[in-house]
Amino acid sequence: MLKLIKRMLPVLVCAVIFVMSGALGAECSAEEDYGYFGALEDHQDALSDEQAQELLDILDSTAREIHANVGVILGNASLDGLSERSYAKEFHNRCFGEYSDSIVLMLVQAGSGKVDQIYCTDRAYDMYQPRIDSIFDAVYDGLDSSGGDNYYAAVTSYCAYLRSHDSVPPKVDINIGHVGGVIVALIIAVCVANSQAAKYKKRAPVSARRYMDGSLTRFTQRGDVFVREYTTSHRISSSSSGGSRHSGGGGHRSGGGGGRRR
Repeated sequence: MLKLIKRMLPVLVCAVIFVMSGALGAECSAEEDYGYFGALEDHQDALSDEQAQELLDILDSTAREIHANVGVILGNASLDGLSERSYAKEFHNRCFGEYSDSIVLMLVQAGSGKVDQIYCTDRAYDMYQPRIDSIFDAVYDGLDSSGGDNYYAAVTSYCAYLRSHDSVPPKVDINIGHVGGVIVALIIAVCVANSQAAKYKKRAPVSARRYMDGSLTRFTQRGDVFVREYTTSHRISSSSSGGSRHSGGGGHRSGGGGGRRR
């Protein structure tokens, strides 16, 4: 058995290295910077040029940290004739792309009768959709500071909340090539193990009948004696039992978020 283990050790080591290389490749892929960034549009002229640049830098750094694009709209009363949600979605698609990992906050003009919006997709959807109300709470705490309509503080509070509640791990892209390689390596290891194990199988013991002289053996009487019969029975239910099955689907999650009226 010790010889078999020694023979199999190189094959098993190769298989383990292959598996680890695939895992490390997936981990590196998960940590890649996909170029996440921030976007800001101020249609209310509520920010100075300096404030807008500072907020844009904060949005950029937040996006890189949470691995999702981060957008902010300070919307005017018209919203180009679109609904609040449609405007936030149009901004998202135009700035980041429809199938991006992104979250967009839109704060409408006070007294416009419009509703503030949060629109998020994909990974940002997974992280922040259950926390929409808490995000609005953090934004409004900043907005109401310093006597109200403090948009600078509202956006910084928004970014601070996103950074402190980044609870979904980065996506891991499964490399089909690595998976196939691991399967092939394991199959080879099993085949080699079986072939090596066959060489070490013990020979079956020789039956004592081979040493008996059949011409000297005589049976004068043969008989079968029926001793006892045991019968068991089992009830087979005619009803069939079934379980529940849950199937989930992945893919693009868009249109998440919600609105709140101030």
